[in-house]
Amino acid sequence: MTMLLQSIKVVNLMVLMLFLGCAFYSLCVHSEVPPGKEGALTIVEADEDDNDGVISIEENGEDKGSKKVEEYDVFYPTREWQTVKKGQAIPKGLHVRMNLEKGVTEAKLNDDDSGNKFWQAGSHQGMVNTDKKSFTRDELKKALKDFKSHTGTSGQDSKSAAEVKKKFKSYNDLKKDFEEMNIAMKTDGEIIRDLLELFKKVSSDTDAKFNVLTELEYHLHKIDNAQLFSSMGGMSLLVTSLNDTSPKIQEEATLVLGSALQSNPKVQISAIEHGAMHQLIKMLSTTSSTSLQKKTLFALSSLARHFPYAQKKFLELGGLAALKRLFDDSSTDAQKLQIKALTFLSDLLVEKELSEKHTDEDNSVDVERLKQYRQFNLKSSMRESGWCELVPQLLSTPDHDAREKVLNAMTTLVSECRPTFTSAVTSLESLKSEYEALALDEKEEGDDYFTGLAQLVTTMLSTVQRRDEL
Repeated sequence: MTMLLQSIKVVNLMVLMLFLGCAFYSLCVHSEVPPGKEGALTIVEADEDDNDGVISIEENGEDKGSKKVEEYDVFYPTREWQTVKKGQAIPKGLHVRMNLEKGVTEAKLNDDDSGNKFWQAGSHQGMVNTDKKSFTRDELKKALKDFKSHTGTSGQDSKSAAEVKKKFKSYNDLKKDFEEMNIAMKTDGEIIRDLLELFKKVSSDTDAKFNVLTELEYHLHKIDNAQLFSSMGGMSLLVTSLNDTSPKIQEEATLVLGSALQSNPKVQISAIEHGAMHQLIKMLSTTSSTSLQKKTLFALSSLARHFPYAQKKFLELGGLAALKRLFDDSSTDAQKLQIKALTFLSDLLVEKELSEKHTDEDNSVDVERLKQYRQFNLKSSMRESGWCELVPQLLSTPDHDAREKVLNAMTTLVSECRPTFTSAVTSLESLKSEYEALALDEKEEGDDYFTGLAQLVTTMLSTVQRRDEL
């Protein structure tokens, strides 16, 4: 009986010692795990063939068949070249190349990278061991410590952000500033209306009127603004200003009118209705100011182009005679105006020819335009008023571009002016020799400008001589 009791006591003592040993072991293990994180992660050893050097993690309490490894679409670098898949984020500080044979992008760690390599791509970041394929427990602790040191720069980022905020305005501040500016902003219509009102008030102040006209010239280049200006009654004031006693106002008003008329049929019609054609021809016939003549010619051209009714009024009101008056002056500046006048008339002739060739019989607008063109004959009017004698005189100009314009005008007028143009054969032959020589010189430079002029002169000369023989 005594032996039995002693045996029971020994067994109980061994059980107690085993229990205490287990409890002590459990306490030691759990002391290394942060509170609240008991059993959260375990280290998974990397296979020897695994070459990516990445730490995988798995949830405790699950077998390997059901482990959850979180993967991001991020390129994990090693010391060997690896293909960067489409859409993968490449961490900074890598060596990147384009493999032309495979047509892919490849990247790897730099050769001088050693130890723990921190990477960051967008919102993802991590650590890779560049010396081998896996981390030991001590290396893992060091890697985590280095990782925290890399990610602990938020304070610096906040400091930098604060400095930036001091230098620049916030979005809300900028928005407020723009709102305040918009309160003072005006539309083009409001500006034009204010300028018209101001123009009426300063009718006796030449300088103030000039400033208003200058401002209007800037705004009326826009087609919509010019139409708005006309609908507000501005055309009447503008045409009236063409007859102002101040040459300064006349010139500026003429310039404003020409700007408003360009490629703007509605404003062209309004100008005709307010007598602009008559006033412009009158100015061209009476003024001796080269500057005013130049601006008047610009306004006339803007009013008449692509507007057959205005061209008809131009002839009826003596426009050809007014332009011919420019040839009374033999100065260099006058010659430039003469060439501009000839180019203007030549363009009107070409415009009519194109309308006759390209009119769409099913288009009522085209048909009506051609009908209006046929109500007058500009070419015969030019012959009757002596323009056939004036044109060849301009071949004496030393400017090559001006000569080209004269030759083009002669080509357009040759059907009406053939007998007169024969007197220009000597001048044409001289030009032919000059441009053929220049054409030979320019071939070395790869240009063909003078070659074209030589061909133009040759064609004109051939046409005049052939027609003369007939």
